[in-house]
Amino acid sequence: MVTNMRWALLAAAAVCASGFGIDDTDADVYVIDTGADLKFTVRRTVPDPFTGLGSSGGISSLMYKDVEYVEAGGRYSSINDGFHKLFTLNPVVEVTAEEVVAGETIKVTVATESLTHYYIVKKGEAKIYMGTHWTEKPQATNQ
Repeated sequence: MVTNMRWALLAAAAVCASGFGIDDTDADVYVIDTGADLKFTVRRTVPDPFTGLGSSGGISSLMYKDVEYVEAGGRYSSINDGFHKLFTLNPVVEVTAEEVVAGETIKVTVATESLTHYYIVKKGEAKIYMGTHWTEKPQATNQ
């Protein structure tokens, strides 16, 4: 356990030192650092699947120049009422993060059975580019 904790701290320190990268040491979130004073977290898990709070794939923290823009305990940024409630209650939501151009571009992918949503950042830019591909129209409400 101590060895794993040291490895996690070293990995987190490497991300912080470089100013750009993915920190995946927390099993619940990916922490993305753009290297331009913008860091954000994307939920990997659903802590409460029935409230919509903490939906997998949602941005649960958005910090720009050391100011947090996601209200603690509030609804996270995501599509509609949360990725996990678009078509059926609690579908499989897979969240992955990877460097697609080594050291230059990071892509976070949120995928369900009927949509794929992307968060893309470029090193040194304080921007999050987003795109969504739908294969089925989502529900207007979750009833």
